[in-house]
Amino acid sequence: MSPIAIQQELENQGIRLRRYAQGSHKTLCPRCSHSRTKKTDPCLSVTIRSADAVWHCHNCLWAG
Repeated sequence: MSPIAIQQELENQGIRLRRYAQGSHKTLCPRCSHSRTKKTDPCLSVTIRSADAVWHCHNCLWAG
C-alpha cells in the first residue's frame, strides 16, 4: 500500500495525524476522545509500517 493510500485509509477511519511517516504515533481517538473527561489526552496509538498501518485505543480498545 502506498503512503498516500495509508493516509487516505486512516483519514477514512477518522484518524488524523500530524505526520504520516513510518513509525509510532499518538493521537486522539475519533471514537471516544470527544466523550472522555480528558478530551485532549492522546489515547490512540498508530503504527505506520511500509505496507500498512495498525491502531489501538488504550481507552475504548478500538483496533484495526
